[in-house]
Amino acid sequence: MSISCLSYRLQTLNEIESDRIIFEDSKVRSIASDLLALEEIAEVVVLSTCLRTEIYAILDKFHVGLESIYKILSKYSGLDEEIISRVGTVFIDEQAVMHLFNVASGLDSIVVGEGEILGQVKSAYSIGQGIRTVGPQLNLLFKHALEVGKQVRQDTKLSSGITSMAHASAAIAASHVGDDFNLMSIGVLGAGQMAATVLKALKQRHGINDITIINRTEAKGNELAKEFSVKFAPLNNLQSVISDLDVLFVATAASQLIVTEKMLKSAMEIKTSPLVVSDLSVPRNVEPEVAYVKGVTLFDINDITRFVEKNKESKQFAVRQAQEIVNERLVKYKEALKFKGVDSLVAEIVSRIDLVKDDFIDKRLKDKESFTRNEVEILLSQISASIAHLPVSRLKQNLRESKDQKVFEAVRYLFDIEDF
Repeated sequence: MSISCLSYRLQTLNEIESDRIIFEDSKVRSIASDLLALEEIAEVVVLSTCLRTEIYAILDKFHVGLESIYKILSKYSGLDEEIISRVGTVFIDEQAVMHLFNVASGLDSIVVGEGEILGQVKSAYSIGQGIRTVGPQLNLLFKHALEVGKQVRQDTKLSSGITSMAHASAAIAASHVGDDFNLMSIGVLGAGQMAATVLKALKQRHGINDITIINRTEAKGNELAKEFSVKFAPLNNLQSVISDLDVLFVATAASQLIVTEKMLKSAMEIKTSPLVVSDLSVPRNVEPEVAYVKGVTLFDINDITRFVEKNKESKQFAVRQAQEIVNERLVKYKEALKFKGVDSLVAEIVSRIDLVKDDFIDKRLKDKESFTRNEVEILLSQISASIAHLPVSRLKQNLRESKDQKVFEAVRYLFDIEDF
């Protein structure tokens, strides 16, 4: 069996596909359950965040298992299997282990040292445990991955400074607005994971209180507004709300444009101050022509990514430290995997010996209540012969066919048989 990871990082996908392959927890559970029901998949964990979706699986038959994953993802995303297979990246065995360690540590994120990803990995693992799609191999893998992420955060400064796209977006907006950013009137369009991350950045890092959440689904928008103690406005009021804002963050999973040039032109006709618009959505939800509306400054995910790349240089020492930790943990994981294999082998040997014992009890002892010493000795001899029969036969066959003395020496060592 092999450990495999099928990864979809949204910044590497085109705009048609990316938004459709992000899944909420309810779908994550359904996808994982459907995959585990397949004969070729022994264990599975589905990690889906606002910027990536990844399937970690133990595959009995690699190619068949991978095709099955494509089919299930096609079913839940509505994308053709050909697209699903073409745009994903596949990692196998040690590559898959290293990839997960890099993800959990924040080394694989768009923003190096991302603060949210470790919790998201833990949540995906917990969901898998809850629906029993995690077995011994993924259990060991994810335990080590979480330990890697925790150690990187404790022992390096990788998670200092800007640690998410939301933080970067807020920093760019602040640089455009100036020192009074904390006094600005802010709008956040959306009520999903990315919108919640933007709200955390605005509230915790910049101390902004004048925030309005704008969302199509009123119940979900009100729920998030209540959680962060901010205001809520329905999406059909968007144009009038925009006219009262200084900064608008757009963070939805919609597949179409929401903020248009026409809408912004109308809003800016009655607005006396400039407006900064940050589009964090993948695919974009703000029409590019918005950048040409007088008084509006627009930046999107590509601008944010470039900003992040410039800031990455300050973390190069922490990146090297984190990579060393990941490499060290990979060695420990391999050792743990080796010992786990030994434990499984020992358990299987004991189990087979128990089967022989139970067979004797069921067939030969069930009608007798007492035994003579001679009968006990005969039964014990028969049990010993039954247990030793297969390994002794295999040993003789190996020595006859290969004349490999290493096997012979190993058996002597195993049973503590001295030279003779």
